[in-house]
Amino acid sequence: AIWYQDVNFTATSQRTNRKILEEGVDAAYLQTQAKVGRFTVLGGVRGEYVTTDTFTYFRSRSTPIAVEPDHFKRAALDFAKQSTDGKYRKYFPSIHLSYDLTADLKARTSWSTSYARPTLGNLVPSVTANDTAQTVTIGDPSIRPQMAKNVDIKLEYYFKHSGIFAVTVYRKNIKDYIGGALNSGETVAATPDNGFDGLYGGYTIYRPRNLGSARVDGFEAEYKQRMAFLPGFFKGLTVRANYTYLKTQGIFGGATEIKGRQLANFVPRAFNAGLQYNYRNFGASFDLNQTGEYPIAVSLTSPGLNAFRRKLTTMNAGISYRVRPDATLFLNANNLTEAAPEHFLYLPNRPRQLLISPMSLKFGVTGQF
Repeated sequence: AIWYQDVNFTATSQRTNRKILEEGVDAAYLQTQAKVGRFTVLGGVRGEYVTTDTFTYFRSRSTPIAVEPDHFKRAALDFAKQSTDGKYRKYFPSIHLSYDLTADLKARTSWSTSYARPTLGNLVPSVTANDTAQTVTIGDPSIRPQMAKNVDIKLEYYFKHSGIFAVTVYRKNIKDYIGGALNSGETVAATPDNGFDGLYGGYTIYRPRNLGSARVDGFEAEYKQRMAFLPGFFKGLTVRANYTYLKTQGIFGGATEIKGRQLANFVPRAFNAGLQYNYRNFGASFDLNQTGEYPIAVSLTSPGLNAFRRKLTTMNAGISYRVRPDATLFLNANNLTEAAPEHFLYLPNRPRQLLISPMSLKFGVTGQF
């Protein structure tokens, strides 16, 4: 008597939630390697040909209930199909050099190219219309991936007791940076065959765009060592830790350079530490992960819409026991402190999203055959 089924929601969600992306990647890689004394060089090039086909529905009209009372038939009348495709071809050369300074110290440097594909939301042309602002926001399956040219310099020192300490500095120069939906300069034609079943004539089209360039300067430090030099019981202990620092800047759609908190999805600081222990058939581990505050959505025109994720620290632990050479029992406890991501808008005292992430226990057996 209190609850009832929302049939209209059921009928429309079958179309509003339907987004299909088919991506095909044909790739080939050519590689060569040479070694002269202490010097090693590795080089190659990877080529990729990518095609994308997308399909979704969008609301093209609103049929009155009096005209068609059946919810499913009305949804079939109100939603039109939208299907588009895109393609691109990219090549990624790279060269990696290494030199043995001593028996325990190795220097590495490399120049490489890489890319990041657009997200599903960027590609699928879902249509969102704003009648007040007279805009139509859609995805773009032909948007190009972000391209990066990378330079890395690394020093590695190897300890005698199964350990390593390494420091790396690098620079990534990114072009075709993918931004949010921006004015594309296009206007919907006021014709019956305008791609929107004749709707939205004169509306401005907003799309995600490749809108500029960015630069990332980074530093990483890594340490890992098995404490085999310790006496007795402590020989099975392994310690590991790493730290990452990023400095970012970019230019998007103008001459003004933006830095740090204005570049989305780059984590400026991250830290990981862990302990691992093995003694006969028994094993145990503990891991700590910490990521600093960073922007997850940035508006170049409305700073009040800038969204950030707060600093987050999580901890995991696990134990295992090998009952026989080919079978091991394990128990893992993830997120011991039940820490969860928290998002805020513009100012820390304006929460946007508070998630609940409880601790989880996983136990089972692994086998080798």
